[in-house]
Amino acid sequence: ALKYAMTPSWFVLFRSQKAAAIASSCNILPLNQDLFQVHPAPGPEEVNWQSLWFNHTQRVWRGWLTAPFAMIVVLLPVSLVTSAISALNSQFCAAVKWDWYCASNSGAAVVLRGLLTGFVPSLLIFLWQGLCLPRLVYMVAQSEGRHYSLSAVDRRMGEIYFYWDIFNFFIQGVLGSAAVSTAAGIAVFEQTSAFINQPEQVPSLIGQALPSSSKFFFTYLVLRTFLTVPLRFLITQPGVWQRWLRLFDVFSHNVPPRVAFMRNAIRSPRYGVEFGQLLLITLMCLAFCLISPLITLFGAAFFGGMWVFWR
Repeated sequence: ALKYAMTPSWFVLFRSQKAAAIASSCNILPLNQDLFQVHPAPGPEEVNWQSLWFNHTQRVWRGWLTAPFAMIVVLLPVSLVTSAISALNSQFCAAVKWDWYCASNSGAAVVLRGLLTGFVPSLLIFLWQGLCLPRLVYMVAQSEGRHYSLSAVDRRMGEIYFYWDIFNFFIQGVLGSAAVSTAAGIAVFEQTSAFINQPEQVPSLIGQALPSSSKFFFTYLVLRTFLTVPLRFLITQPGVWQRWLRLFDVFSHNVPPRVAFMRNAIRSPRYGVEFGQLLLITLMCLAFCLISPLITLFGAAFFGGMWVFWR
């Protein structure tokens, strides 16, 4: 804007729909039609103003430059590590002779084993999904500079999130749990070269790995159902818990009006992240409905609670 004194994009108003349809079909640059494109204008509250400052060449370059970062976000082995932790208990006890932890039936040992192999891995991936992943996905979608409306940004975020659901959470979660199990892990990784040379054996690989990984996905879904859904009813936006803290004089000091407005303003619901998470729960229920029927039951409870929340 400082260099050209204008943006490469404009809003054009027409007196009739016929005039707008005629103008949209014009081809003033037949050699390179990408340099002149016409799109229906989004509403005033829907305009993604940042993307309007880039021309076609800048959008192409930004798309190529952000593609590696998008692949890193999708393929970062977070689910691989957390799912491996959930199945690490048997291998740990086989390698380390710790009778109190491995063989004891005391309440403390049972609770500790349950926390380390059940609650902690699901909590780690839950925190990653809630604190880091939405911001990273938003940065990728917004950095591409080719989405003219906020709804288009949400759709792109949902697309990236769906890729993360499949290639990161599901596939890495299955392989991570199978990697540390005694029978399935050996069968999977001894046949890695065979699966590369014979892709038709991939369903057999998934069939061997699914039973050993069901515990990780089941624990994650239980945490989502009994923790996320009730909290969504109590904390509809981040400003609510700040209001609770101010009741205990944690943030009770006087703040400027602008800061108070930003604290209490309604945050974006981030629809791209929301339907990405719903697709993830759907994928889990479809994949494990036969192996672990309880996953389908808790999946139905999750969708029922979320339906009430969004209604």
